[in-house]
Amino acid sequence: MVAPWRLVSKPQPVIIVAPDGRERCRPLAYFNGSVFIIEDMKAVMEPGDEIRRQLPNGQNDAYSIDDPCLYQIGTTPAHYQVRVSRKAVYNHATGGNYISVTRPNARVSIGPTDNSPNVVNSGDVFGQMRQAIETGVQDPTHRNEILAAINQAEKIKGTFGFLAEYQKIVSVSADHLGILLPFLPALTSLLGLIRRDID
Repeated sequence: MVAPWRLVSKPQPVIIVAPDGRERCRPLAYFNGSVFIIEDMKAVMEPGDEIRRQLPNGQNDAYSIDDPCLYQIGTTPAHYQVRVSRKAVYNHATGGNYISVTRPNARVSIGPTDNSPNVVNSGDVFGQMRQAIETGVQDPTHRNEILAAINQAEKIKGTFGFLAEYQKIVSVSADHLGILLPFLPALTSLLGLIRRDID
């Protein structure tokens, strides 16, 4: 079988991470600067996931997955052509979508280390989040998507559905998570209240 990508690059390990921070898989991939070629047919990925590769300097190069397409053509081996958009370069095991939530008085951790103060914001946290997004996100389509998620979460706070809306806020605002980071302890405290109600 003819696999032209093998002639121009070498496979390298990558990590595919879901918007909620779950690691989906660790396949090998060939990269040409805008597309990752993945031959592993068991690899799981979806648009909006993050794909990371480690650079020679130890940092992680992060990309947002736009379109993972499966190709099965002629004598070419079956493979995924994963079209991506560049996100950023992070220090290893920091940045990106890695978010974990623990309780009591829920805390937010970025990467493996808890970097958050154990403080719950008072006042209108949803209103403050909307204001931060309105001033901090320039793209109107993306801004409206994040605002809609915030509005829906506010409507159902205190119910079992709040967890899904919390995850949606994190997912749709992944490229602007730094803007919402100060408000996440207050949101995760609401998750803690829900959990206590159902324990």
